Amino acid sequence: EQRSLENATLEISDASRAFLEALPRTRRYSTPAGEALLCHGVGEDDEAWLLPDTRGYALQDMPTLRELMLDGEVQFMIGGHTHHRMVRVFPGLTVINAGTIHRKDEQSFTVLDFAAMRVSVYSAAEAMTGALIEELALPMPAPFE
Repeated sequence: EQRSLENATLEISDASRAFLEALPRTRRYSTPAGEALLCHGVGEDDEAWLLPDTRGYALQDMPTLRELMLDGEVQFMIGGHTHHRMVRVFPGLTVINAGTIHRKDEQSFTVLDFAAMRVSVYSAAEAMTGALIEELALPMPAPFE
């Protein structure tokens, strides 16, 4: 239970709880560039904390990341949880974190174009003006060495 977190919803209706509990933890999508896995944390682990600078033992201590890297059917993982926007390449897997629209952080949203292999990040605070923050190539996963 994390109800003590700032901005956490203190209670929800039984119908809302049933709806949320029925949702799958992950969802796979076919894209022109390969399979993409949509999740909250890292794969089935909702609480995994993968950041742009996560290195060493912290990476080794993330079995769900290792499983996805070795899963030949998934090339991209789109997650969130940390709210730190990133595109990070691992052997066998490219990880995308879209960022956040939380009011205390830099509010942004990410558009992935798998056909053009582009990542475009826009300011959510200035969404009506189409303020582009960043645009970069969407890299394919690194090969295993």
